[in-house]
Amino acid sequence: MRLFFLSWLIAFFGSFSVFAEPVFDDQDAQPILPPVPTYPLLAAAWGLQGSCSVRFSVDEEGYPFGLMTRCTEPIFCFESKRAVSKVRFEPAFYKGVPRIRTDVVYPLEYRLAYTDLKTGEEMERPLRQQKQEKPCSQVPVS
Repeated sequence: MRLFFLSWLIAFFGSFSVFAEPVFDDQDAQPILPPVPTYPLLAAAWGLQGSCSVRFSVDEEGYPFGLMTRCTEPIFCFESKRAVSKVRFEPAFYKGVPRIRTDVVYPLEYRLAYTDLKTGEEMERPLRQQKQEKPCSQVPVS
């Protein structure tokens, strides 16, 4: 009788877990690895530095789409868009279900460095002037 009552209690209280809502950690889209742009050779030869911001969306599988780029120097547009387009993201989750994440912005900076001949120390070149980022024209990405 005691064993029957104990098994009935376990079955009764165990059934409450069926009605409990599972707890999921909501998370935003995160890059698995950060984008690694290549410094354009012509920009390095001319001594150009700048910054870009790439605005895009991430689908349920973690792939970016709808990339729009704004840069201080147009020479950085293609490389910025190419680098971010190759990044895989952890998708955004809501209640355990992957969702499309819109309006993600990834900033990129292109800075040159030089070696001080006296000290042998690597130094960053100062930016000549602060420029405003301008929209890039349609830049194809292969």
